[in-house]
Amino acid sequence: MKMLCFHRGPGSGDAMEQDSLVTDEGECDESLYEFYRLDECRNILGENKIDVDMWSNMIDKLIKTHHDLQTLSQETLYLCVDMLHRFLSKTTNCDLVLDAKSKFELVALTSLMLASKYEDVDSPLCANDIEYLTELSFSTQEICDMEIVILKKLDWVLTVTTPNDFIHGNMRVLSLLSHTHDDDKMMENMVNFLSELSLTHYPIVGCYKPSLLAASAVYGARIVLGRLPHWNNTLTHCTGYSTKELSCCTKLMLKLCIATCRQGDMNILKKFSSAASVVLKQFSNRSDLRCFCNKSESEPH
Repeated sequence: MKMLCFHRGPGSGDAMEQDSLVTDEGECDESLYEFYRLDECRNILGENKIDVDMWSNMIDKLIKTHHDLQTLSQETLYLCVDMLHRFLSKTTNCDLVLDAKSKFELVALTSLMLASKYEDVDSPLCANDIEYLTELSFSTQEICDMEIVILKKLDWVLTVTTPNDFIHGNMRVLSLLSHTHDDDKMMENMVNFLSELSLTHYPIVGCYKPSLLAASAVYGARIVLGRLPHWNNTLTHCTGYSTKELSCCTKLMLKLCIATCRQGDMNILKKFSSAASVVLKQFSNRSDLRCFCNKSESEPH
């Protein structure tokens, strides 16, 4: 069954989605959250053997490309990663794709183009743009052919729920909890850093639902920035998750974050340099943060 890919419509934008998820009084739009949660369950995928290092490197490159272009919406990145994940999960022998790095790059960048066509209705990427980005490594015909391959493999379904759908509402709640505009911007930057960094880590992308990933990014950001309480009844109500349910994913996020910041060689660190500096400082100065990450806890399979 094919799903018609109706877009939210020009002008829907981040602000409109944000407002629709949380009212001015800070109350959650239960019906919309429920729709997103049902939709994310519909798209839960089975496990697949994917080279985690190759995945990490490719998503990091996509994050850099997305950031350098400056014209693409945030949702374009998340949709691109979702499409790439679903494509590999539905490919019988994805090792053939991953072993050929050039082919994997073609699939990844074509997914970015498709996501842009869906999300960036005013100025979407086209095959010529991808050809230019790869310095003519792929012809326009190869890109267009891969576009059809991906669409057929995904059964033409581009309307999916991603972590970004939940992040907008979560950030609206956080803005009501913050004391100053600076607090608000710092929190937003940290949440986006943790969330986008998690996209590079296949054990997170492949195991956790978008809503839980988004909520864990908020929980992790509040822990790193020392916002007390780290979690409260309002956040539990709006996200649908307790600290117990978020603990495992949040620990994975923070461990990945500190390891990445210490290693210092990923492209995403240039995009979130200020957040990375805060992470390094906080982990160095706060024993409670180190203790939280070091507590043993079983991870989901």
